[in-house]
Amino acid sequence: ALPSAVLSPGATLDSRLVDALVAGMSSRFVEVRRYAAEGIRRVFRECAADGTTCEAHESLWSAIEAGARSLALGPWDQGGGRRGIETIEGDLITELPLISAENLMLPHLMPACVAVVDAASSSTCISERAAQLAPVLLDAYGRAACHSAEHDYGERDEWRAAVTASVIRMAGDDVAPAILEMVDRLQPTTRAFSNLLEDLQLVATYEPEVSASLAAVWPTLMSRAIDRLGEEWDSSERHARESLVEEMMPSPRPSSFPGNFDDDLARARAHWLPVETVADHIDDWLKLARGEMSCVDQLVGFLEAQPLDVQVNPGLAWVRRLVVGDDGAALTCGFLLVGWLTRLRETRQSEIKSSADYRAVVDALVLGNYGGARELQARDE
Repeated sequence: ALPSAVLSPGATLDSRLVDALVAGMSSRFVEVRRYAAEGIRRVFRECAADGTTCEAHESLWSAIEAGARSLALGPWDQGGGRRGIETIEGDLITELPLISAENLMLPHLMPACVAVVDAASSSTCISERAAQLAPVLLDAYGRAACHSAEHDYGERDEWRAAVTASVIRMAGDDVAPAILEMVDRLQPTTRAFSNLLEDLQLVATYEPEVSASLAAVWPTLMSRAIDRLGEEWDSSERHARESLVEEMMPSPRPSSFPGNFDDDLARARAHWLPVETVADHIDDWLKLARGEMSCVDQLVGFLEAQPLDVQVNPGLAWVRRLVVGDDGAALTCGFLLVGWLTRLRETRQSEIKSSADYRAVVDALVLGNYGGARELQARDE
């Protein structure tokens, strides 16, 4: 509401309104910063010839800059028990790179990134300043995100995805280089790289226009991930590596927070990345993912966003390679597999019943005593 008030027709700017905007972007509560950044994003418009909007844009920039200056921890207090957020003085472009990753507050950094990047994407008098600050802020985000991922601090997926979405908006028609720059920032930490792939899937789920751009760059992302997984690693990275393998297979990912999950999922499937997106690297992925339950669900999620012909062939063969062990029993199942097989059989009954891959998967699940598999097998007896 406050950013809208700044640019509403006939609005009179006074210090109270500007102070309120600044307070929103620099609030101690991260959620307030997120709301402020989203509100500011929605009111950018071209500068008016009479200069009236420029005054409003300067007020927005004051708030955006305040958020970018209040995202780093200061020194410990005298008792050594507490640290507060300290305002960054001087030139942000010079000072931000000097702040160590452990002193950057990632939750506070994310809305600042969104606001600055969206300002850079606008056609306003502040866009040039924002464009100069954006890469410095995104570099800081990369360092902080890698540090957070290494220590498994955790943060809301939607907050990370908002940063990724803003980068994609700024890139316009040239999305691939912008995404690969983000990979360069995050790839040093396996978990941070995995998080980026997850965030890209979340953005594509809700923004149909992103899917086509993402389809063009996804083979490169898979290749980068395979190379990263081929590097030396220690046992502390095991879960992060498993997560990276899982996220290499792009699957619609509706949020559990807004909207209707089933409706969001159906809309995402209608415009999802095609099978050609993963075809070049599917053999490598199946070897890495074999026997991993989360990867079974991820593959099923991807296949359900494909035409039925693709789900049958090569989909069933891929699932067989992922699930069926050398002894014919299932290595794993996943939560989605039996339901997908059931729906596939009901839709393509004659074709499915004669499929050796289908029978091998169902028989393997029965041998593994997975729920619902015996009932599915009995239908063809």
